[in-house]
Amino acid sequence: MSFILNAEMKSIAAKVAEGTPTPETLREMLALTIAVVGATEQFYRNVDPGHPEQWESLERSAQTFMDHYVVKWLAEGDRELKRAVTTHRRRKLAARAGVLRLVESDRNKRTRWAAVTLPRDAPIPIAEEVGEGLGELTLETEERIYQHLGAVSSNDPLMLAGQAVGLLCASECLLAHC
Repeated sequence: MSFILNAEMKSIAAKVAEGTPTPETLREMLALTIAVVGATEQFYRNVDPGHPEQWESLERSAQTFMDHYVVKWLAEGDRELKRAVTTHRRRKLAARAGVLRLVESDRNKRTRWAAVTLPRDAPIPIAEEVGEGLGELTLETEERIYQHLGAVSSNDPLMLAGQAVGLLCASECLLAHC
């Protein structure tokens, strides 16, 4: 989580502050979001799908981590961020039917979740100038994330769980901004 916020997001924010053209910064934000979601899906595949309660526990831990680490500690209890996180918590990654899926709360039935699925050949609903070079940039970003995750090689379940919680939390944060 700290790598994604302190290194990757900070770099994008600095470019926005410098006046980098919007399509370029949007492309970087999308690439980061796609890379983090991809890494999270990889972690999900590595967690034994035969024990769904483990993943549910990680999901709850990510939400708690977001509330306490990101909102209370990192953002020093910023009311606007808390409101934004609460408002945008309608979109998240969740284990459904044996796969990790993007789900959004159904606004008509607030307690239900609707899986977001698109056909494989569906066009990406983004401007053409934003999509230019998105694939390559996503691969580069994904490589940096995996290098960071692999910097400390460990099979310790707590270490792996911490990485999964960090990726889930980062996914929630990034999906809230997309």
